[in-house]
Amino acid sequence: MDKRGKGDEVQLGIHHQFYFLECLISSCVEAQRKQEAQLDVPFSKAEMVSALVEVVERHQSPCKPGSILPSTLTALYHLSRLKPKTPRELETRFLGLALPVLASLQELSQDREEQIFYENTTQTWQVLLQSLLREDPTIGHLFSLLDQQQFGLQSEKGTERAWATRNITALLRRAVDMQDFKLGEEVHQVGQFVASFGILLADAEMEVGWRAQESLHRLFQLLLRQRGIKTREAPCLWPKEKQLEWGMAAYEYIARVGKVFGELFSAPQRASFLDTVLQAIHQRSPRLSIPGLLLLYSFVGTGEELLGMDAQATEANISQKLHKFRDCGKQPVEYRCLVAGKDDVIIEDIEYEDE
Repeated sequence: MDKRGKGDEVQLGIHHQFYFLECLISSCVEAQRKQEAQLDVPFSKAEMVSALVEVVERHQSPCKPGSILPSTLTALYHLSRLKPKTPRELETRFLGLALPVLASLQELSQDREEQIFYENTTQTWQVLLQSLLREDPTIGHLFSLLDQQQFGLQSEKGTERAWATRNITALLRRAVDMQDFKLGEEVHQVGQFVASFGILLADAEMEVGWRAQESLHRLFQLLLRQRGIKTREAPCLWPKEKQLEWGMAAYEYIARVGKVFGELFSAPQRASFLDTVLQAIHQRSPRLSIPGLLLLYSFVGTGEELLGMDAQATEANISQKLHKFRDCGKQPVEYRCLVAGKDDVIIEDIEYEDE
């Protein structure tokens, strides 16, 4: 890597870029072997991360076997294990550029070679995220990393939702396991992610539902620690085990999420949760609107009234309420009380159900 003035671009061909990455990885590994805190090179860590950002910028074509992206992920992983901390703005830039390329993995034909490449690259991505979190083990940084994955949770493609939930679950699991993880900061995005995962509990892709459940469990653990509440003193997040088919079990879980988390949220977290749920309710996709309305009702304390004897009856109940709420402008009294307490909400000409 040539030393350049500020603002200059580093001009590297593809072969030189691979060589640069190999040298950087080898240097980092050697420094770690010698237990050195940083590289003994005439470049700052910020300059080296900037070079990695440029490599990703130059290779935005679909990710496939032989591509340069896995080496770039590995290089940033090794750099993240050395001091100083990776600059947050460069970290965000790198991850934002890499994610769309990684998403192309879902479009591969999945022959044996491509499957191995997919598994290895996904594992490298998860390890990178966990290493970046290790640099700055705070809840604010955790949600900065999670925000990068948010678009995948909202994807219409089940494979992309599965990929996003897989990565987020691994990162949340890592955060919970860290002994020195700092929870002092109040993060409003907690509400947004609880709402997103609550909706995904009823996802048609069962893997997505399972991972959404684990992610909610991990977020619950973090919030309990932040509030200083012991697990044995906390409300039960999941209902007692019943012999239920998956669809009905998912609705039972959703009915608990809004109620239990609502008791732990700060005011900004409640607002974030509510905004996300309302966006889902006003979508025409039943995949979003049906669990979204159940989440809202559970949030205001009336979710169980929508639960029927089975999934079909529950969906019929929710659909009826959804029509009243969204299409007829008739909303429950509990919801009126909720929005009346929000300073930024103006209530005009809204009818309410006689509950």
